[in-house]
Amino acid sequence: MAAIALLAAFLGANVTSISAVVRLDFLSFKDAALIDALLQAMAATSADFTNTFRALSAAAEGANDRVLAELGNTSAGNDWLDRWRTRVVPNTATPSARAAGMRRMNPAVTPRNHRVEAALAAAVANDFEPFESLLQVIATPWHDDPDGEPYRRLPAPEEVVQQTVCGT
Repeated sequence: MAAIALLAAFLGANVTSISAVVRLDFLSFKDAALIDALLQAMAATSADFTNTFRALSAAAEGANDRVLAELGNTSAGNDWLDRWRTRVVPNTATPSARAAGMRRMNPAVTPRNHRVEAALAAAVANDFEPFESLLQVIATPWHDDPDGEPYRRLPAPEEVVQQTVCGT
């Protein structure tokens, strides 16, 4: 949660970058507050960035369930989604074009540390199937392939990687 708060502070200085992620085609003086509200809602629920932004792509076309689940089905999440929808209405993109643009910016899967570590551990034991599966999924990170679903999941408490091979 502290990492999300730190990232929120950093992104507060870089509204332009995150505005592209949430598909604000042009910047308004109120966008910093809108983006801050999203980051605060995410911090409050420990929402995952990859999953939240990808779910927001679906919300661009009216499918709210996933993004609201990421935001803990809270009133803050609902309020933010209403504010975001009001804000993107003046944009020139249609909802389907906006969703397509967001999908191009927000991958469906990323190589999560617990999956990478599990694949490496299996490879050391001469089992390359987890590594091959991981490579297959992350080769097309913007596709909503059902095979990618396990790679979207956050680690269970016992899967949390405390230190990666590269030291992060």
